[in-house]
Parts: sequence; C-alpha cells; structure tokens
Amino acid sequence: MGTKCHYKTLLSLFMDGELPEKDSIKVNEHLKTCTACRKEIESLQATDRLLTGMKEIEPSVRFERSFWHKIADIEEKKRAWSLSNFFLFGWRPYLATGLMTFLIAAFLIFHGRPSPAPGPEEIVIAQHLELLTNLDIINHLDLLENWEAVKTLKEDS
Repeated sequence: MGTKCHYKTLLSLFMDGELPEKDSIKVNEHLKTCTACRKEIESLQATDRLLTGMKEIEPSVRFERSFWHKIADIEEKKRAWSLSNFFLFGWRPYLATGLMTFLIAAFLIFHGRPSPAPGPEEIVIAQHLELLTNLDIINHLDLLENWEAVKTLKEDS
C-alpha cells in the first residue's frame, strides 16, 4: 500500500498558475518522477478542456417570468400560513400577557390598599374581647340580660 503524495493538493493550483514560482518549480520537477501526480494533472487538464469547450447555456425567455411567479406563489403561501397561524395560535400569547397584566394590577391595587378604619361595633367588640372569649359567661347570657332582676332577688334574700 503506497503513501499519499503531498504534492497532489498543489496540482490544481499549479495548473491554474496560482503557486509561487519556487513552489511551481518544485511541482514541475516532481511531475517528472511521480506517475500518480502526472495522471492526476492530465485528468484535471482534460476536465478543464471539456468545461471550456462547452457553450454557454442561456435560460429560455419564459424562465425568468416562471421563476418569479413561483417565488410569488411561495411568498403568498407563507403569508396565508402566517395569517392562519395567528388565528390558530397567535392570539394566545397576547391573551396570556393581558391576563397576567390584569392579575398583577389587581394584586397591586387590592394588596396595597389600607384596611378601612374600624366601625363603632368593632370597637365595642375589641373592648369586650376578654368578656366574649369567656364561654361560661356567654352560656349564661340570659342571666346577664336580666341582671337587674337577679340583683333584686339577691337583695331580697
């Protein structure tokens, strides 16, 4: 199994005249001794002759018109798809954004609002909270409502 010739990568540049003069001289000397590189350069030259001998291909008159019609059709399909995408999926991000904005605004409005001042009933309840927490007294509330009568009974005895 032979090793690859490192000059093979320079052959195309050599053939096109793009190598510096000292490298071009080295490749030219190498071609005298290397059969593989000689065959490769002959193949490259044959391909070059074939391509330069071809006549230029001219597109038909209808080609340009047909090309731009196809482009317009593709663009129209994209536009129609994007519009249908908006109606199918596009409104959801806007709805989610609006809902989140509403929730944040409601939280800020109602959470930051100070509680109203207590009314007279609430003040009375707060003053008598200890009394209200004593369940025994609440259970005998009917006695407290008639306290004057109970007091007169106690005085009579």
